[in-house]
Amino acid sequence: EEGRRRLEEIRPDILMLNEGQKPAYMERAFDMSYCFGWCYALAAVLKGESTASSLAGEWQKFHDSFPQGAKLLRALDNHDTVSDSYDNRAECYAGHDGMDAALVLNYMLDGIPFVYNGNEVADASQHSIFSNRYYGKMAIDWSNALTPYGQHRMKLVRQLNQLRRLHTALCEGETHWKIDGVPENTAVFTRNSQRESFLIAVNLSRQPASARLSINGIQSGNIFPVLQKGEFQFGNGTVRLQLPAYGYLVVKYK
Repeated sequence: EEGRRRLEEIRPDILMLNEGQKPAYMERAFDMSYCFGWCYALAAVLKGESTASSLAGEWQKFHDSFPQGAKLLRALDNHDTVSDSYDNRAECYAGHDGMDAALVLNYMLDGIPFVYNGNEVADASQHSIFSNRYYGKMAIDWSNALTPYGQHRMKLVRQLNQLRRLHTALCEGETHWKIDGVPENTAVFTRNSQRESFLIAVNLSRQPASARLSINGIQSGNIFPVLQKGEFQFGNGTVRLQLPAYGYLVVKYK
């Protein structure tokens, strides 16, 4: 805290990122946390070691323990996990489509979406924090930006960035998880502010998923899909979802 005080004397608008996840550190010294637990929980789902339904509990744990207003990073890759993974980083074990789904999830949740070096071009090359372009050469393969999937990923990341810029509900709105009727490998939640609401559904598995859910406030005349990889139908306050493997749906309904 003393370090924070001295830094603010030099630069009052400084932001401090804690490379850890102790709630007490967020009370005064830091503004943001790496929130490693979320990263590990999401990785376990994509590896088939856990279910997407467990993510709601992981989210709730951090929500209840951290100070109100604390900002948590929403990541899958970071410099440590990528270096430790060698040639089996998230882009490899989840595949390009799985990484797409993870990015949609992390961008649509509360917190700060984290795009690790090369995620924006679907880079799957081996990285090391002890390497650079001259030594080791284990770094981003930027030629991937010229491939069809690299171009697709860049377009998706730009779309996600634009949604966060345009809609306050996705940056500052409340998050409410849907549990009842949700397939175990699909994450479903709403983001709500006074002016707008969004329904987000993300299939985090290689199998198709379907569900029929009851969502308060949804009416057939006020539904606007803004990002879609799957099919849906609305009626009488319910929504029917048909999501392919790693499919997703982001719908504005207020």
